[in-house]
Amino acid sequence: MNSIQHIDELVKEYLLFRGFTNTYKAFEADSKTDKDKGFQAEKIIEELFAAISSMDLSSLLEHWRYLDIRYFSRLDHRFAGSVKKFELCLLRYYLIFAIQHKRREKVVEFFELHGAELQGNPEWVRWFALPFSKKPETDPEFDLFFSKAWLDTFTVSLHNFLSTVFQNMPLPSLLCFNIDRLHRKALQCEVETLQSMIENLRKEIQSSDAEISSLRDQVALKKVTGARRRRAASMVEQQVVVAQDPKPDVLPKRSGSQSSHFSQTNRLAITNARRLRAASDAASLAKSEAESSEGSVTTSLSEEDLARSEEPFIIVSQEIFLEHQSGITHAKFSCEGSLIASCDAENIVRIWSYNGSSSMPPAKITNGSHNILSLAWETRDRYLFLGSDSSLVRCFGLESRSIVHEIKTDAQYPRIRCLAYSPVEAILVCAVSSMDDTTGALLSVNMKTMATDHMVTMDNGSSDVINTVGFNHNGQLVVTGDVGGMIKVYDIRSLTRIMEWSASSQPILSCTFSFDETSIFSVDSSGQLSQDSVHKPGKRIDTYPLQGFTTSTLSSAMMMATTSSSASIRSIGGSSIRSKSFLRTASSGGSVHSSSIPRIQLEGTGGAAGSAAVDVSSSGEANTGGSTSASTNTLEATTASSVSSTKQGNSSAKDNSTSTLTRMNVGPGQLLSWSGDTDHVVMGCGNAGVIVQANAGHQVQPLVGHSHPLTCVDWSPVVGACLTGSADGTIRISKLMRV
Repeated sequence: MNSIQHIDELVKEYLLFRGFTNTYKAFEADSKTDKDKGFQAEKIIEELFAAISSMDLSSLLEHWRYLDIRYFSRLDHRFAGSVKKFELCLLRYYLIFAIQHKRREKVVEFFELHGAELQGNPEWVRWFALPFSKKPETDPEFDLFFSKAWLDTFTVSLHNFLSTVFQNMPLPSLLCFNIDRLHRKALQCEVETLQSMIENLRKEIQSSDAEISSLRDQVALKKVTGARRRRAASMVEQQVVVAQDPKPDVLPKRSGSQSSHFSQTNRLAITNARRLRAASDAASLAKSEAESSEGSVTTSLSEEDLARSEEPFIIVSQEIFLEHQSGITHAKFSCEGSLIASCDAENIVRIWSYNGSSSMPPAKITNGSHNILSLAWETRDRYLFLGSDSSLVRCFGLESRSIVHEIKTDAQYPRIRCLAYSPVEAILVCAVSSMDDTTGALLSVNMKTMATDHMVTMDNGSSDVINTVGFNHNGQLVVTGDVGGMIKVYDIRSLTRIMEWSASSQPILSCTFSFDETSIFSVDSSGQLSQDSVHKPGKRIDTYPLQGFTTSTLSSAMMMATTSSSASIRSIGGSSIRSKSFLRTASSGGSVHSSSIPRIQLEGTGGAAGSAAVDVSSSGEANTGGSTSASTNTLEATTASSVSSTKQGNSSAKDNSTSTLTRMNVGPGQLLSWSGDTDHVVMGCGNAGVIVQANAGHQVQPLVGHSHPLTCVDWSPVVGACLTGSADGTIRISKLMRV
């Protein structure tokens, strides 16, 4: 409330800058007659006391009635008594002021006007005698109200009451700028603290590596010293044996002193030769062990530094949630990142919190015969929009926990393929198509009037059916990608086409504005990532193939998972787990204390797209700890349905994929999600998700996978977390931190 004056000045400056002179004059006039006085309690009290000083009873009552209607009536019923008490004291002060300034006729006038309604009130029974009392200031009934202490107490109490009411009012977005600034500053300080912690941990790791190298050198030195001692001890024992019990057949028989001299000389030569050989062997052993130890340390450090340099994120934690009993078809973070909306193959939508930051209990939406094809969050997380295949968009309110609106679209286009909500205005954009996806349209819905504002019909048949829709940062432009490989940009105000170009010969699965909005990133069904200029439509800036991305191997395996996971209680690894329970990873490396959740290692180069490797220990349990390097004993994890779909050939696999995606209600672009600055994208790769660098197309960060193929992914740049949903009904949340 302290910044209202500053905001008023900024508004005036803006109106003059835009040339809105009439609006400026109206704003000035309203500011002069502002009864709220800029929400300053002391000025409101001055206004009330000014009416008392001028003995203007009607103005006093009108101003108090305005405050009561606008502010006091919205308070909790517990404060109704306090409001009545302040009104009583205000009217009594009016009467006391009139007596003090010898205006008894105003007192008589007051009781003539309001005596009838105050007659039955016990608080006013004795006050009817006030105009007839000669010296009311000495009357025990009224002397308290003539004292300065009572007036000061009443003024301070009223000031505190008004200030408290104003401070607890919900503020408009324009007045929250300072709060948002402080919040951003706090987050920035937290990020700097975490970065310093990371730097300290790096230094500790380097010092630990140096200490390990030193300890290895000491161990090697001890081995060499021990070998020398053992050789010296063995030589001493042999020398003693030869001296005490020489063998008769070794030494020739000589007589007298010659025989004794020859024995001593021979023993001395043998001893010296053995010592020289032992010293030579010890030196060569020490040199070889030192070289091997140094080489192993250098190799391990270089590999570790290389792995560290290639991974731009640190995986803080990874958790699995079992909220559904059948395959996941849609899953999205809310705009603030604290909630998740997910839908399964049975068209049951759940809204739930994954980190305990939201106080809202989980919500369940049963859609009956409506198949959910798309969903979108409102910008402030107040509503969730569900698009179906029956020309209906349902609006679920989180406060009322019920369907608050149902928007009917054109019956000619019953399938709501994509939904996108404007980040600025109350506008919902829907990409719709006919039941057989042969024709399509794009329409915008005004959420204030709940009516369709504009509608654009596509005129090129099935090639114009839209797969993906996205807004720019200020909600003025909309970009779409369609089945024919075309990218189109529309003006949201009239839904007129501004520009279009052919980005690919394959269907566009996902497209989005770049962070600086000078280009548009897109991914087609062949896994080709492209970047096109907005200023020169059709000019290709760059293009890369996404390593490991595919949609053809998803079909039959996902169908099998959907059929097998429709029971109310699912068995995973021999353990029955209900849908409300969940398995949590124990460390940032993604280790899971369960034999049912194997760690998926993605193939970085070559091989069939979408293949994965499962690291299984000798005891039969899945090994999900620490290292992510490929092992020679790693088994190729493929489902029977994936093998069968591969044997059928590319054409049959493509048709099977299309039919399965349609039956599962999985959108074409749900296996791709962009980071907030669009420099990375998380994509589905078989059974696991992987983060890809957008400007190179290389995989830079694998995520722990699922036991079945992925059906959807999402990225929340607000909280720095990735979401992967699988055909077995599991959802994994991976929290990331940029390095």
